[in-house]
Order: sequence, then C-alpha cells, then structure tokens
Amino acid sequence: MIIGIDPGSSSAIATLTNDGEGADVFDIPNKKVRKGKKYRTVIDIPELHKLADGMMSAWFDDVVVCESVHAMPSQGVVSVFGFGQSFGILLGVFTVVSGMPVELVTPQKWKKHFGLIGKDKDASRLLALEYYPHLADKLKLKKHHDRADALLIARWYLETKIT
Repeated sequence: MIIGIDPGSSSAIATLTNDGEGADVFDIPNKKVRKGKKYRTVIDIPELHKLADGMMSAWFDDVVVCESVHAMPSQGVVSVFGFGQSFGILLGVFTVVSGMPVELVTPQKWKKHFGLIGKDKDASRLLALEYYPHLADKLKLKKHHDRADALLIARWYLETKIT
C-alpha cells in the first residue's frame, strides 16, 4: 500500500495498492478550535491516528509519501505557523503508526512527472479522474483538488519508485 499525503489542516490522504488499481481518498480529519477571538481549523489528532492506524493494519509493506512543503513569501506568520504545525503532525502520526520514515517529494517533482507544472489546481483533479474514474463521487468538485493531489503523490511513487 502506498499512502499519499497532501499536507495541511484541510487537505487529504490517499491510499493506493502497489498494482495501482485499488485507490481511495480521505479528507484529513479536522476541527474548529477557538484561538483568542477567532476560530482556526486544526487537525483532529486522535481521529487522524485512528485513520492512519486503519490504513496500516491490513498491510505489511506500506510506504508513506508526503508532499514536502515550505513557507511562501506572501503568507502571514500565523498561516505559516499553522501550516507547519499541520505538516509536523502528519509526519509524526504516520511515522509512529507505520513505524517507518515518511518519504518526501517536492510539488515540482511530482507535478513535473504528470505535466502539471503551470496548470491550475483543477488539472490535477481531472487527471486523477482519468486514472481513478471509480472515485468520481469523491473528486467531483473543483475544491477536491487536494484529494486529487494526494492520489497523484501516491501515483508518482508507484510510477517512479516501484515500476
């Protein structure tokens, strides 16, 4: 099983069998918490742990592949801190549950592999639908591009590291 992660507090995790046929996608469990006068979306760590544990329990040769992310110049301090915190939580939970390190891949690397450099976010969703038409219900909206990214991150690993 290959597990692809598109990080963030409101992003997605995909599972892909080593033959590339069995695929599914899940939203990262999150919740709203009050921080001062505002509410922020954060990862629900216990629910993430349950999800990760359920993905791993039936497989023996799992690999976890996560998009390697960094701060962008236009992002605010609070946003960058929250995104980094989510990234760390994802790496920590999957490393503990899987018992193996998480492999990182830059967005440029996996997107170049699929010819997505310079294309809008919906292009990854449309490509994922070509590979996995059975997931049309989970990829039907433009906002589901994060689910598609998680699928394509797992697919990148399959095509470049396994086959």
